[in-house]
Amino acid sequence: MREDVATGQRTYELRTSGELSAALAAPLARLGVGSGTARAVELAVDREGSPVALTLRGESRVHGARDLGGRASGGGDLVELEARLDLTDPVLRSLARSLLSSRALSAARALGERIADRARIDVRRYETDESEKVKGAALKSLLGAGYEEVERVRTGRLVMAAGREPGMGWARRLDCLAPSAA
Repeated sequence: MREDVATGQRTYELRTSGELSAALAAPLARLGVGSGTARAVELAVDREGSPVALTLRGESRVHGARDLGGRASGGGDLVELEARLDLTDPVLRSLARSLLSSRALSAARALGERIADRARIDVRRYETDESEKVKGAALKSLLGAGYEEVERVRTGRLVMAAGREPGMGWARRLDCLAPSAA
């Protein structure tokens, strides 16, 4: 749980089954911005304990690798997604309460459709790279033991960020990109 002491809002990460997570996130995959499952589902409640926001977080990776003469190198893209649904609407709040109380797939599907239509959505794409250097030695002994040391370096660079406000179209976000990347 995280708590905002100024507002009294508390955010809980919910433990959901794979089915519930997929039902919530499937509509985002149809929009082309999700992988079909949520990595995290978070519920924010106000001081009185009433739900105020449901947030899905997801990521997908595209990765390739190549061996370069004893040094492995790889790279790809990491896409992060965050979709935040405002639950101050009584219908949406009721659906969220139903999901929490019954863990019903029907409630998750209904909320998923609302997330696709009404949520604030942020998408970020990173170019990633990974290199690995392996060192080792065999120790001459009766056991034939040895050791291996692996040095792994991972890097990422934000190359695209976009957002969609409820009821609006998609817009490229320039506030989180370096001036040279914008």
